[in-house]
Amino acid sequence: MDGYLSAAHRDGLAASCAVTTLAGDVARSNDRARSAYTLQVGTYLEVLIKLIPGDKQRARRIKAIAALSTLVGAVSMARAVNDERLSREILKSAADELKTQLG
Repeated sequence: MDGYLSAAHRDGLAASCAVTTLAGDVARSNDRARSAYTLQVGTYLEVLIKLIPGDKQRARRIKAIAALSTLVGAVSMARAVNDERLSREILKSAADELKTQLG
């Protein structure tokens, strides 16, 4: 989480997560691109589900979807704003909140 919500990840577009980088483009793309994107989102969700404690699969999946959405959204917003202080605040706030929510 700390690595994903870091200034280095925000600034490193060449090695960045495609789920964050390509979301807007894929949303306007063809079904093949959207299927590939969906597959990658599913892969990330499966990883997160395994990392989230708890017995109930459905509850862990809900938390994983919320976490992935927060991660992707925070990095996207942090990249888009032109205020460095706000950008870092977005990343830190998302990280702090996710840590609180996920334990």
